[in-house]
Amino acid sequence: MSLSSWRHFNFFEGAPIRDPCSGNEDNLLYSDPTLSAICAADERVFFAVTKSAGILVKGFDQDLGLVNSWVAYASGWTVSYMKYIPEARILITVAENLGSPVLVKLWSLKKLDKKTNQPKCQSTLSVVNGSNTYPISAFAISRESNILAFGYGDGSVILVRGDILNDRGYRQRLVYNSKTPITGLAFHENPQGLVTLYVTTVSKIITLPTNGKNEGKTDRVLDANKGADLGCVSLTDKGELLVGHQDALRYYTVNGHGPSIALSVPKKQLYYLNNRYIFIITSGRLGNEPSSGEITNNTLLAVDRSRVKDFFETTRLLIIDIQHKHVAFSSQISHAVKDVFMIWNNFYLLGTDGILYRIHERDINAQLDILVQRDLYDLAIELASGESSVNNSEILKIRKKYGDYLFNKGEYETAMDNYVKSITPDGASEIIIKYSDPSRITSLPKYLETLHQMNLATKDHITLLFNCYTRLGDTANLNKYIKDICDSKILDFDAVVKICRQSGYFTEAAFLAEKHGENELAVKIKLNDIGNIKECLNFIVNLEAEDVLHIMINHSRVLLDSFPNETTAILIELFTGKYVPGMKIGNNKNTQLLEAISDNSSSITAPVIQSYRAFMSYMTPHLNNDETTQENEITIDSKSYEPTYLPPQPRLIFSSFLNHPNEFIIFLEACISKFDYFGGSSKDKSDLLSTLFEMYLELASQANTESEKFEWENKAKTLGKDFKAEMDTTTLLLLSHLADFSEGQLLARDADGYQLDIFRAFVINNDTQGALKVLHQFAQDEKELYVLALSFFVSSEEVFNEVGEKELQKVLDIIRKEKLLSPLQVVQALSVNSVACISTIRDYLLEIIKKEKTDIENNRLLKESYKAETDAKRAEIIKLTKDPTTIQSTRCTECNTTMDLPAVHFLCKHSYHQRCLNEPSTIGKYAKPTLQCPTCLPDMEAIRAITRAQEDISGRHDLFKVSLDDSESKFMTVTDFFGRGAIENAGIV
Repeated sequence: MSLSSWRHFNFFEGAPIRDPCSGNEDNLLYSDPTLSAICAADERVFFAVTKSAGILVKGFDQDLGLVNSWVAYASGWTVSYMKYIPEARILITVAENLGSPVLVKLWSLKKLDKKTNQPKCQSTLSVVNGSNTYPISAFAISRESNILAFGYGDGSVILVRGDILNDRGYRQRLVYNSKTPITGLAFHENPQGLVTLYVTTVSKIITLPTNGKNEGKTDRVLDANKGADLGCVSLTDKGELLVGHQDALRYYTVNGHGPSIALSVPKKQLYYLNNRYIFIITSGRLGNEPSSGEITNNTLLAVDRSRVKDFFETTRLLIIDIQHKHVAFSSQISHAVKDVFMIWNNFYLLGTDGILYRIHERDINAQLDILVQRDLYDLAIELASGESSVNNSEILKIRKKYGDYLFNKGEYETAMDNYVKSITPDGASEIIIKYSDPSRITSLPKYLETLHQMNLATKDHITLLFNCYTRLGDTANLNKYIKDICDSKILDFDAVVKICRQSGYFTEAAFLAEKHGENELAVKIKLNDIGNIKECLNFIVNLEAEDVLHIMINHSRVLLDSFPNETTAILIELFTGKYVPGMKIGNNKNTQLLEAISDNSSSITAPVIQSYRAFMSYMTPHLNNDETTQENEITIDSKSYEPTYLPPQPRLIFSSFLNHPNEFIIFLEACISKFDYFGGSSKDKSDLLSTLFEMYLELASQANTESEKFEWENKAKTLGKDFKAEMDTTTLLLLSHLADFSEGQLLARDADGYQLDIFRAFVINNDTQGALKVLHQFAQDEKELYVLALSFFVSSEEVFNEVGEKELQKVLDIIRKEKLLSPLQVVQALSVNSVACISTIRDYLLEIIKKEKTDIENNRLLKESYKAETDAKRAEIIKLTKDPTTIQSTRCTECNTTMDLPAVHFLCKHSYHQRCLNEPSTIGKYAKPTLQCPTCLPDMEAIRAITRAQEDISGRHDLFKVSLDDSESKFMTVTDFFGRGAIENAGIV
């Protein structure tokens, strides 16, 4: 892959920094032409130069001020390498002098010489390579600083091992010898502490062990065909060896080949810095135009034409971002590069022209701005995601811009992917509006789903999500989200259910209604939208009684139309207090409730059942014998009946049975059979009985045969008899009258005050037999019926002939015996027409005359008896007032013991001990003449009361007048007052 295929960016700023001492040849810093090595250490940069006094090591700070300078070696030596050990703050210098062993010195930056105040040489090492005629071509130090590796131009590799930092001795040995020069060395240390040495030559790449004796054998040949050029080897932060070949950048591990990056560009030098960037020094021509997308920074071109032999021969610097695979910086300088190092958060490049080039990385925001301006949002996102200094909100903004960019290009799906990743609490509305168009709505669910997953969704978002699913027909996701968030507080239940129903997703709407406890709505959907009556019933029987009641009140009519018996069974259980959730009704071979119904059926053809008992036999044919009763009996089995709640009033459900009279009758019979168990009000029971009575008569009127009509009327009659005391008589009479049910009218008037009305009703309807039934049934208690019957029997020839003379004679006989009418009234009643003749009442008149004669004789005898008794009483009174009375009583009337004094004797011939009378008076002149006989006293008081009443009546002329005005029989009133003493003055005899 050529460099032109890489994206080029200007993520770094380059600036040449001339030596501030460039005018002073004796005090030059990095522009000294004798500079042989340079190294960054702490906050200073050290470099080695050759002076007349010897080899000097100098150091300058960030302000380019000289801070250190000391003689490190004598004249004739050249410092080839400098390394800094930060943990020990030791600077290592490696110096060469042909013909002499390599001289290594360790300078302590924290232990200064007391005399010179410069770093003190802590230890010195000599490294011998044969005759020492070949220069060092590579140098490396291990991480623990206990192993030094030296590579030579003759292909030799020498290891120096020991406690070098503390100057406690060391050993060196030749570990490898090659026919080709050594071009690179690097140490690799695994987690177990095993140290391996990478070795590169111009022809191959190998590894060498560093522990134990080594007889020049390689540990592993990593690449036998490719070596590495001098300066094109670097160690990565992961311990991999990075080698720059002309066609690629290749990674090697201690185990073999690693990945490679195709990069076809000539490479002079290669540096791996900052765990991310690769600095590549290559050749280039100023006249060449950059490749497509390449950004060239010409600010580094500090070209001194007087010093350039060939203006068009230059050095090019590339900074490769291996993490994000792009060229982060590209520039050209007019001279070769001596070294590259990093310090003060910048990269520094020292050219052979003595100019130090500072390469500063732009801050991450500036880099992101560059990428965004070029619409390279994906790379900007990748770059920002890898930087801890970039907060998440900035990344979200970039993603949002990327989404806007793609949206404007018409790549709606890809744009949505970025919108999803850039969600913020306040930015959802804009995206939703963009994708509200029907042509783009397919991408909107993904955004709304993510909002929900991030807990940023509102009720409106969730509602819109369900709307999208229904419009797109995405049933799978619709069902998934319904199950996931059906209990969530952010679900707008009403809106989502409405959407599902409008879009035809009735099952999902019903599921939501069930989950939210909207059981009635669930039933409504199952009935009206889905039309699955069986599922609806199965759902209902698993609800609580209160919910079932509300549902049945509103929907039982539809259920009865499809499944009359099953629905009736549920209603019976519900309104008789036996309902429990999950109940099973039925025990026959067809099943428990509803199992006989096929899954696809919406109704079932059920037999017509005409009583509760027959219904129970049909639904549960295996009932125990002790639960079985006659069909027309309505009973309750308290042993097997265990109510779980107080049942509602049955009248709530009456309207549902509009077209189901048989089921209504079954329901009413069941409710009546269990009514007394709960102690309901008598009025409610009366309503139930009246309704059932009405339904019996209704079905009787609709009967097709006389036998069927008789059966229903017989049920009504039985009901009226069994519950006569509990039924409302007026209602019963009205229903019977409307249905022309005479038996019911008889039942209704079988009470005080109603017999006459029912008789008159039969008379009005010319129902002679009905009138006779009423007469025979109620006349003993209501004698007035005989009076009405007398007039009715002779009202017409047809009635008289149907009744018969014998029945008329019975009525006349009772009227005579009971004195219901006077003979004159009887004659007047029979003489209104010519139906009854004299022969008809002859026997009646004879009996009347005979009885009148007997009464007259009896009254005469009674008068004579009263007169004789009165005369006797008067004679006795005269005798008591005029003649003395002899009292010979020997015993006390009170205590029935022998009389002794003091005693009290009365003219009534009763005698008492004085002590028995409880009176303190004495006999003789002190005796109280007002003493009264205790035995006769009650009779005396009664006589006095009668006398006082007569006295009162004699003075109450106003009472006499009022009674006379209101009386129908004036003569009887006068005689009554005369007998009570109202006419004459009364006095006590």
